[in-house]
Amino acid sequence: MARWRRNDDDTQLVDALKAAAGIIERVAGGVEIGGSGRAAGGGLEVEGVAGGVAVPVSGTVAVTGVATETSVALIAARMAHSTRADSYTGAASGTTVTLTYPCRDFSIQCKGVGGIPTIWDIRLEGSLDGTNFQQILQHTNATGDGAVLFSGSARSPCLYFRSRSAGAITLGTASAVLATIVGVP
Repeated sequence: MARWRRNDDDTQLVDALKAAAGIIERVAGGVEIGGSGRAAGGGLEVEGVAGGVAVPVSGTVAVTGVATETSVALIAARMAHSTRADSYTGAASGTTVTLTYPCRDFSIQCKGVGGIPTIWDIRLEGSLDGTNFQQILQHTNATGDGAVLFSGSARSPCLYFRSRSAGAITLGTASAVLATIVGVP
C-alpha cells in the first residue's frame, strides 16, 4: 500500500497520482493517499496540508485509457533522481548530465580525497540547452569540507546539469576535491 501526504507545493505530484490512480489500483492492489483515502472505482481522496494543518480535498477523478505496467514504469522513471560525481585538482568543467526528465531540486557535497583541501570553488550549474549554464549552488572552502548544500525552496528546473571548478584549487593534504551532485524532479 503506497502512502503519500500532499504538501502545499506538490501539485505536480498530485496531478501525476490522480492520473495514475487507476493504474496503481490495478497493478499494486490499492493506493492510500494521506492515510484517509483509497482509490476505488475511479475515485480518489486526497488529504492536503495548508499552513501545517491537514485539509481534506474531495472530489472524484475519472481515469480513462488502458492501464499498463509500462505506464507505471514511466511514472516511476519520472520520480527517479540523477547523480554525478566529478573529481577536481584545478579549474575545469565536469561531465554534463543530460536528463530524460527535468530536475528542479539539487544538492551538492564537496569533499577532499585522502585529506582536507585548503581552497576550492565548485559550482553546480544547470542549463536548458546544454550550452548556456547558470549557477544553481556554490560550494567553497567557506562552506566546509564534506558539507552538503541543498537548493531548498529555490527551484531550478533544467534539462542538463554539471559541476564546475571555477578557479584554482589549493589541495592541502588532499589529492583532489570530489564534487557529488544529486538532482530530483
